[in-house]
Amino acid sequence: MDTHTPTHTEALGPRPEPSGPDLRHHGDAEVRDDGSALVDLAVNVRADTPPAWLREHVAASLGRLAAYPDGRAARA
Repeated sequence: MDTHTPTHTEALGPRPEPSGPDLRHHGDAEVRDDGSALVDLAVNVRADTPPAWLREHVAASLGRLAAYPDGRAARA
């Protein structure tokens, strides 16, 4: 006797293959150890610390982090 109850996902059947771009693809696939002349310019790749102007901007904003939002602008 089969006591398996299909889950909702199983009851829907197999998923069709996507017809659009592969959203799981990452640019590292083209520059990974293959001798390619391509450079990975992804935003999560950098060698140095953030530039001084960005550090100053972030530091200046820290005092406002705990401030409760002012709803007057949203109601205007």
